[in-house]
Order: sequence, then C-alpha cells, then structure tokens
Amino acid sequence: AYYLYVQGIIYLNVVISSPVPNISSFRKAVPSLPDYELANMAVVTNPEPRPTAHLVASDVSTHRALEWLVKQRAEDWGWGSDTPRVVLALQLANMSIWYSGENLESLLSAKQMDIEIMLQLWRHHETPMTPGRLAQYTLALNAICRDPRQFHGHDLIGSLQHHEAELDFEFAFSSLAICSAGAHVRKRQIRRLLDIAVRASDHNVDTLSMVLLALNCIVRDHRNRNLDHYVKKPSRGLADQQHTDGSFGNLHSTALAIQAY
Repeated sequence: AYYLYVQGIIYLNVVISSPVPNISSFRKAVPSLPDYELANMAVVTNPEPRPTAHLVASDVSTHRALEWLVKQRAEDWGWGSDTPRVVLALQLANMSIWYSGENLESLLSAKQMDIEIMLQLWRHHETPMTPGRLAQYTLALNAICRDPRQFHGHDLIGSLQHHEAELDFEFAFSSLAICSAGAHVRKRQIRRLLDIAVRASDHNVDTLSMVLLALNCIVRDHRNRNLDHYVKKPSRGLADQQHTDGSFGNLHSTALAIQAY
C-alpha cells in the first residue's frame, strides 16, 4: 500500500512538472515499472500544462462551496428569495455544465425560478418587482441561455428599461443585466452611468464596481470604444478605496471589486 502511495505521489509530481510527459520522463521517476505500464501512464496524461497546486486548491474550494449551495436547496427545488443568485452562481462556476437536459435537478430548479417570476409578475399591481430583483432574474435566465425578452410572453428587458431605478447601484446593476442580455443600452442610461463614474469619489465600492461592470460590458459586448477612456477614472477611484490588507472592506464589496477589475 505504501509503495502504491509513493508511486502515486511521484506520478503526480511528474505530471505537474512536465508539460509534455513521455515514457522517458516517467522512467526516470518510476524506473521499476515495465514499458507497457509506462506507456499507459504517458497516454492517459493530458499533454496540456497542469494547473499549479494553488489553482487546484481554489477549484476544490469552489467545488465545496457549490456542493454546499446545492444542499441548501428547498423541497420545491428553489432557494427561496436567493433562487436567481444561486442559479447564476451554479451556472457560471460550472463552466456552463450545470444547466443541461441531462441534469434533471437543474431543470427543476430552473422551472421553480420560472414559477417565482410568473408569480411576481402576476402580483405586480400589489407589490411591484423592483428593478434590482428583475435584474437578478434577467441575469439568471441569460446565464442558462434563456431569452429574458421572450419569457412566456413577457419582455423582462423592456420592463427593466421602462422602470429605471432611483438608486445608483440598482441602476448600474439593471444596466449590466440589459447589456448582458445583448439588448441595446440607451444613450440616456449610458450618460447616467458616465455621470456616476465622473463622481467616483462620491460613491462607495459597491456602486463604483457595478458601474465599472456595466460600462465594461457596454464597451466589450457592444464595441462602444468611445467609452473606453471613461472607465479609467472610476477604476482609479475604486483602487483608492482598497485597504492596506488588499481588501475593499467586507467580503461582498471585495468580491464585487475583483469582478470589476
């Protein structure tokens, strides 16, 4: 047992350190194995460079976090008010593998999200859905390749553009959702984003980060290069708010700032 354990460690070290493994490299590490075993080890090894130990640890941590999220799922296959956030996280962190026809659980969770959206749309006369909440659902639908402009006869993007948020953070978040869906961001909305960006010192980390995410989306996905230089000032303003320990305050703000960069 110890022999196999040591051989396994040597094998992993060879795989990590050698970008193009071959029989000779394995022979140096494990001289006692016969040629056919060495050949098998070389064949099954991916010739692409291996991630570092740090990246592997990061992937394991992400996997554990995703497992924890899945365990929090309710009996109706949703996550209560956090359903769109969790659907977005599961889809993006899994490199577009989580939501698929082969994963029945993902289909049930997506269907539960549909029900939640329909109920809130049905009750909009009593309790209107906020732009921020609508943006969450829009981003989640877009992540699983569902068109939010054609959601069971409802245009969620049109609703976002029609009901402009008052708070700057919520407005920037809505603009990001509109842009991510491939919809046209109106000039009036872009001007407001730029006004917020110009007054970078007047806003907190969360608002600046969300504005940067929205503007970067507009520059990248809509190829609006005229806005590129407007991103520099809020980027510097965001950097000025970084603490000496490298964070931007709490965990939420730090994660948002990292995304914005």
